[in-house]
Amino acid sequence: MDQKISICPVTRLEIVESSRWQDLHLNKRYTISIRKIGKQIIDVHGRGLMSEFSADKFHKMLAAFIEDQDIEFPFVEMRCYRDVRGMMASKKTIIRQKDLLIEEADKRIGFLTYEAPSTMSYLLKSGKRRYENVSVSVGAYGDYETAVRRALEILDQPRYEYYKHHQKDRQVKLQHQDLEALIAFSGQFLWEDDISNKVDVDFGSDHPLYPLLENLLLVKETILNVEDDVIKKSKALAQEQIQMAKIVEALETSVIILDPGTGGIVSVNPAGRALLKGDQNSLEGHKYSDFMVGEISEADNKWMIRDLNGETIPVLRKRVKIQLNHEDYILENLVDIQETQKYEDQLKLALEETEKINIFAINREKRIIEMKKEVNALLKDLGQAIKYSSVE
Repeated sequence: MDQKISICPVTRLEIVESSRWQDLHLNKRYTISIRKIGKQIIDVHGRGLMSEFSADKFHKMLAAFIEDQDIEFPFVEMRCYRDVRGMMASKKTIIRQKDLLIEEADKRIGFLTYEAPSTMSYLLKSGKRRYENVSVSVGAYGDYETAVRRALEILDQPRYEYYKHHQKDRQVKLQHQDLEALIAFSGQFLWEDDISNKVDVDFGSDHPLYPLLENLLLVKETILNVEDDVIKKSKALAQEQIQMAKIVEALETSVIILDPGTGGIVSVNPAGRALLKGDQNSLEGHKYSDFMVGEISEADNKWMIRDLNGETIPVLRKRVKIQLNHEDYILENLVDIQETQKYEDQLKLALEETEKINIFAINREKRIIEMKKEVNALLKDLGQAIKYSSVE
């Protein structure tokens, strides 16, 4: 097992990185690398989509790392989000992460993130206030240096003193205008199209309304994240639909898209328009049933259709259900077998003629045999030798 040892420029502690704990997959689009700083700090570097993070898989890997690297308890966990895309994990993952932090509170006394979205800071502070009885120090920091210094502070401070220090009462006078400002800010979510503007509310961390402001900021970040995700998915869907339309347009077989409720024609590709002898506008006003004459062969899925000129055309017909823009449609695929049908008809006639010739030849052969038998019979009556021994 390859190990790389270096010295942390901030703490002067040993940093141990092992190849065994690099680029581990939690999911296809999320990997982690874990290293230890000293004996009680664990530094985790995530890469990929935040939404792909799995709390259960991660904590199983972390437990194995702790055993393998002889981590001493209690420890502080640091997580770097520099190479992570997205703003938040799923709600289910956040709740599971909370449960695991509570379960392991006797081992982990610090949970710090660095180079993370601002959402992470709001989320951690909100969670800390919600679960005040858990004496785990949490925080989000801009860089590694600040985070690792904070990790040392937590390890140097006795847990009871730390817990008591953070539970002290805060006496701050609540101003009416502060409440009005917070109410106005929260109203942005209902009345403003763009909620990405800078917050016009400035409370210090000791202000009694600060927790509400943080929660509102978390909601704002979440909404922006959802909107951004929706925009990206909408663009991807639009691009996919354009590609789909191009593929359908390029198909040499006839494609007709129908409304499943009315049976009306919604769209027809160029091959379909050529088959039905019409353009998009003239065909869209029709029901598909207007063109169907009847079934030729149920086993072979052959049908006869009638174009806008009244001419009938034999086709192979295939029907499938599809979804476009979250709406249900029916896609009909038609293959013109007019030429094939002509060859089949010609072959059928040729087979019929061949059959007639065969029957005529067989009947002729039978008649010749009968005539030979008659000649032999006459020769016998005259007392002469028979002429055709092959028929006796």
